[in-house]
This record gives sequence, C-alpha cells and structure tokens, in this order.
Amino acid sequence: MGDRVAILVDGNNIAHSSRRYGMIVDYGALLSWAARGGPRHPDGSLVRGLSYAREVVAARVYLGPSGSNGSGNGKRKNFMSLMQDLGFEVIVSAEEGNPSKTAVDRDITIDALLLAYNGQVDRILLLSGDGGFTRLVKVLNGVGVQVEVCAFPNASKALRQAARRFWDLTTIVGATMTKIRTDCT
Repeated sequence: MGDRVAILVDGNNIAHSSRRYGMIVDYGALLSWAARGGPRHPDGSLVRGLSYAREVVAARVYLGPSGSNGSGNGKRKNFMSLMQDLGFEVIVSAEEGNPSKTAVDRDITIDALLLAYNGQVDRILLLSGDGGFTRLVKVLNGVGVQVEVCAFPNASKALRQAARRFWDLTTIVGATMTKIRTDCT
C-alpha cells in the first residue's frame, strides 16, 4: 500500500491566485493526480519515478463565509456542490467576530494537526500559497508527516522552502489545470 495522504485546500487562497494567473483548477484531475502520487508526462510515463499509489484518506476544501450582500452565492453553491460530488468535504469556516481568512487558516491548521496526531496520514498535500502556514508545515515535517505544497508561483518563499516538495500549479497544467481562454469575445 502507498502513502496515506490528505488533501487540504485553502479555497479562497487558490481561487484568488487562479484568477491572477488566468487558470481554473480542475479538482477532479487534482484528486486523481494526488492519488497516483504526482506528475506524469503527457504520454503517461512517470516523471523522475515520483509516481506511486497513494490512499486519499481526506479531501477537504475550506471556504470563508459568503458575503453578506449575497453576490456570487449561486456560483458558490455550484462550486460547493461540485466539490462534494468529487468527494471533497466542504468546510465553511466562520466564527462570529473572526475574519474568514483567520477562521479558514485556523481550521486547516487544526485538521492537519489532528490528522497527524491521530496517525491517519503519512503525507499532506496543502493547496495554499499562504506563508502563514510555514510554521505548521515545519511542525508536521518535524513529526514525520511529509507536507507537499501545491500552489501558484506567488506562493510565500518561506512556505515553499519549508515544504518537502513544492508543486507549481502553472507547470502541471495538463494534470490539474485549465487555462482560461482570453482570446474569446
């Protein structure tokens, strides 16, 4: 059996960065990519022997509360439904008086630590470029849970360096990403 992996997605961070880079994350492809252990060449051959079987024990996407004005609620509900259909658990992080970013970061941190503490994972694939997770990544790596960060090039340098492996989402387009066509009118 391969590694037991958890996929933890900082939904707001990845959505913001994907818009910046003009790309859309294909979460179904991402889940498949994570389960097989990493990248493959376009012909399907393994990249540097990095691919191997993984058991995905948790796939979670964390979102902040929706805006109070209701804008984008239809898109948000569709996104949440799609994620659930793909097998992701959707966690809406909210706490009275606590900004959504802080609540999302807190929930990701608690879940990552619980997964590690309970011995449920060998590896965590963290989709976020937020440097606020640097200490968490160092702690998890220090207790034997390997953390791979999957994000866009604008990811925090400290976070990239703390990770066991950094996957640049813009370089694995065929595996997990779709470029947004900008030549359409």
